[in-house]
Amino acid sequence: MTGNFPQLLHAFFHEWLAGQRNNSRHTVRSYRDTWRLFLRFMAAQQQRPVAALRLTDLTASEVLAFLDHSEKERSVSIGTRNCRLAALRSFFCFVADREPLAAGQCAEVLRIPIKKGPRRLICYLESAELTAILAEPDRKTLDGQRDHALLALLYNTGARIQEALDLCPQAVRLESPCQVRLLGKGQKCYLQHFCPYVAFPFMWRRTPKLLVTRQLRNF
Repeated sequence: MTGNFPQLLHAFFHEWLAGQRNNSRHTVRSYRDTWRLFLRFMAAQQQRPVAALRLTDLTASEVLAFLDHSEKERSVSIGTRNCRLAALRSFFCFVADREPLAAGQCAEVLRIPIKKGPRRLICYLESAELTAILAEPDRKTLDGQRDHALLALLYNTGARIQEALDLCPQAVRLESPCQVRLLGKGQKCYLQHFCPYVAFPFMWRRTPKLLVTRQLRNF
């Protein structure tokens, strides 16, 4: 790399994403992986090593070429393509605020639109299927009790698996109204009640009791 590009990229990850924005480690890693792929692609396009790339090489046309390469050669989904575009656009938005001379170049990249893709149907479990899943863990064992409680928690709260895995005993309220405090995407904290308006109302009453047990420490 030449010029101030290395300093800008370093500041983007260490000062902007991790420091000022306080993005999660998952976001930082996702952006890092995108930039690793993009820089390798650019080095191949320019026929020179990554260390010789300049900020002026990273044009909107090259970004579009990279996205097209990702879809056609690497067979990524439109969703993944859009995530990679978001990682690149975030950097150019950062640069535009710090390098006025690069404002035109950054504006061209920022004008690249998010690509629309087909919307998949939302799949769900029928009552019999959910009953079978809840009955699968062997509740005569400690592991089975833990797994049963985890499945009940996921069903009642709609929590993502990572949100459930990050759950600690202090985040569970077992008195009425029973609820859990979950840390979601973007470091957003929200309260989720054990909803009684579900296909299995008995699960709503049973889940808090399951979480009282010491198996919660094993999640």
